[in-house]
Amino acid sequence: GQQLSKEVKKSENVLKIVMSPATDKSLVNDYVDLVPHPSVPDFVKLMDLKGMKKSDVGPLIEQLGQNKKVSKTEYVYADEELDVQPQDLGAGSTFANWKNKF
Repeated sequence: GQQLSKEVKKSENVLKIVMSPATDKSLVNDYVDLVPHPSVPDFVKLMDLKGMKKSDVGPLIEQLGQNKKVSKTEYVYADEELDVQPQDLGAGSTFANWKNKF
């Protein structure tokens, strides 16, 4: 019920960003306002989905980076179960032996 509604809203917001005109001056502000955890890597992915050229995305990333609400790294949802097994990670990974610690 409520979880599904939240997921649908997230999807709608992503679609609003992807479907908005590439020339829209408020693109960065819309992204920050519509996405709960805005980050530069996620923004780049969305601009790639829009089919924007890297040369057009550069100034937007610069504008985005000036916003204090925006993370420079990708957001990882702490409440979501990650489907990663220790064998999927390199031997030197911090998480490679996590099952042995619990």
